[in-house]
Formats: sequence, C-alpha cells, structure tokens
Amino acid sequence: MLLEKESHVLEKLKLLSVALDYAEMKGQILDSNLYHGSTYNCPPKKEVIEFMETFHALDAFVYGACTEDSLFGCDVANHWTIQVGYSGSAPDEWWESASGYYEAYAVVTYNRKGERRVRIFKICEPIATVYARLFFYTKLHGESFAKGFTSSDGIVTEV
Repeated sequence: MLLEKESHVLEKLKLLSVALDYAEMKGQILDSNLYHGSTYNCPPKKEVIEFMETFHALDAFVYGACTEDSLFGCDVANHWTIQVGYSGSAPDEWWESASGYYEAYAVVTYNRKGERRVRIFKICEPIATVYARLFFYTKLHGESFAKGFTSSDGIVTEV
C-alpha cells in the first residue's frame, strides 16, 4: 500500500510540473514570504495574502528529499507541502475557465533559512481535470474538476 501511495505522489509531482510549465508561459505564478516578521527579508505580497484568505485545499501532501533540492522552481529546501485547490481571490488576469467553475491552483510552501515561503501557480483546466480524475476518489461524470473535487489521502514520502 505504501509503494502505491508513493507512486501516486510521484505521478502528482509529474502532472503538477506540467501545470507549472504552462503557468510559467502564461505568467500565472506568485512567489512570496507567507508571514510578516522582523527576520524576513520582505513582507508577504498583498495578492498572496488575499489569495490565501479564500484558498480551499482539496488535496494536500508533503514531499521530502534526503538532500536539499528545488521543487517547482522554489528555492532550495528538503520538504515541501503541496496543496491543490481553489481560491475566490486569484488575480483577475488568471481567470480563463471555459466551464465557469472554480479554477484549480497549487500552493507549495517550504521553509528556507527561517522564512516560510510560498509559490502559487495556476493549474489550467484540462490538467486540473486529469488530476482530479486520477487522484480523487469520486467520479466526475465527465464534468470539470470543481464539480467532483474532494479530499484525497495525503502522505509523507522520502525519496
């Protein structure tokens, strides 16, 4: 059972990597500190705070590596929390849903030298629908991801 869950995490990472490539082409990425604090080099960006205030995680998992590495273009770290869900406060220029349903986003948080960092990127609707069909335990009946998005089992992996 554990190997099956580890396999799902690696498949999720591959699919989200494709989503990140598309988001980079479209300029649909936000990077920021997640919290205010005197030890942080810069405060959180307003659009990140607004996004997170209405973000609903529907799938979450932790990915860990034995050595420091980069994941999804984030700074170097060795553990990342990846959440997939939707937000009612995404930047207006990111909106392009053909179905009219909520759009999907990935929120990747990690700790870098004492700073809690976040990278948010949009998951285009076709990739979000594939993600939901592969990893969520409800049937979508051919509809967009938002109609059938429910929580899946998150796991911690060591690769």
